[in-house]
Amino acid sequence: TGWADAVDASWCSLVNGTVWFGGFPTQPQTVLGTGDGITASMESLPGYNVFVMSQPVTGLCAYGTGASAALVIGMNRGLSVLYGTGPDNYVLQDVPSDDGVLAGRTMVYNNGVIFFLGRQAVYAFNGQSPPIRISDKVEPWILNDGYVGGYPMDGDRSTSWAQVYNNRLHVGYESNGVGHNNTILCFDLVVDGWTVLQTAPGLNCMTLLDAPGDPSPAACIAGSSTTKQSYNWDVETTGQEVATDAGADISALFQSK
Repeated sequence: TGWADAVDASWCSLVNGTVWFGGFPTQPQTVLGTGDGITASMESLPGYNVFVMSQPVTGLCAYGTGASAALVIGMNRGLSVLYGTGPDNYVLQDVPSDDGVLAGRTMVYNNGVIFFLGRQAVYAFNGQSPPIRISDKVEPWILNDGYVGGYPMDGDRSTSWAQVYNNRLHVGYESNGVGHNNTILCFDLVVDGWTVLQTAPGLNCMTLLDAPGDPSPAACIAGSSTTKQSYNWDVETTGQEVATDAGADISALFQSK
């Protein structure tokens, strides 16, 4: 009952037993949540919490873990952070920024920081202070992108995605309007430096197979932009096909442990 209200959402995120939805075509500034939080969990939608942002919602991401976790709401300009466990103790805090979240799938949480792709650069957000650019504008670090015929990252950024793997932030994007994510911008979180990975076939999603704390982490799995396949991505081996779907392209991957 009531779930029809969430059918058209572009984004969803689970925080403290509540599933939050955003990115509705008919209500672009609205964020709504299920049930009453930890108690009723997500069995029903009636009585959901509704928040109306100042800007259209362009992404959702959980920040932190446990009862102290929060929902970070990306917008065309700036961010908002929703604290609380519900249903009556939510606090919404706006975080001003000249830029915003241009691609919701690039909002990724890692070790106390949310990374995301904006109009001008890749940003890091610590949950409180205004987002800061990682190093500086993205463009100077990817001028060696062989696919680019004009400005870097001038394709559809809304299709971009991000993943943290082996202490590196990977941002997949489409350069020069090729129709799929043919390049990955890689930021090394240890040395604070950029590099570019040109991929063939292009990639549109990636997920880890094991948790970062594992003593012998396995490779991640990367989904292709141009074939109906996923690939085993390991620094010690070449790409190997690990799954095939004969019906439709693989557009997303996730891991559970």
